[in-house]
Amino acid sequence: MQENVGYIFSIGSVGSLLGAVLYQNVLKDHPFRDLLFWTQLIYGLAGTLDLMLVLRLNLKFGIPDYFFVVIDESVSQMIGRLKWMPLLVLSSRLCPSGIEGTFFALLMSIENVGVMSASWGGGVLLHALKVTRTKFDNLWLAILIRNLLRLT
Repeated sequence: MQENVGYIFSIGSVGSLLGAVLYQNVLKDHPFRDLLFWTQLIYGLAGTLDLMLVLRLNLKFGIPDYFFVVIDESVSQMIGRLKWMPLLVLSSRLCPSGIEGTFFALLMSIENVGVMSASWGGGVLLHALKVTRTKFDNLWLAILIRNLLRLT
C-alpha cells in the first residue's frame, strides 16, 4: 500500500516537472492575466476527475481506479505548477533588488495561509455534509462545491 502511494506521488512530481517545462518552453511569453485566468479555469475543471472517481465513472470508461488516480495526481500537479509559475515570475519582476529572500518568504507565507484556510474550510464543509471516515454519501457534493469554488 505504501509503495502505491509513493508511486502515485512520484508520478505527480513528474506532472509538476512537466508543468514547469511547459511554462518555460511554451507559455512564458503569454500575458499573465490570460495565464492566470486559463490555469484557474482548467484547475477547476480538472477537479471533475475527483468527481468522476467518486461517482465511479472511470470504471464505465474502462479505466481502473489505480491508473485513474495516477492520471488525476499528475494532471493536478501539472496544473498546480502552471498556476503557480506566472505568480513567481511576476513577483520576481516586481521584487526590489536585495530583498528577494524576504519577498519569497512573504509569498510562501501567504500561500501557506491560503492552504491552511482551504483545509479548514474543507473540514467544515465535510462536517456540515456529514462525510466521515466510513460514510461517503455526500462526498460527491463536497467535491462539486470545491470545484465551483475553484471556478469562482
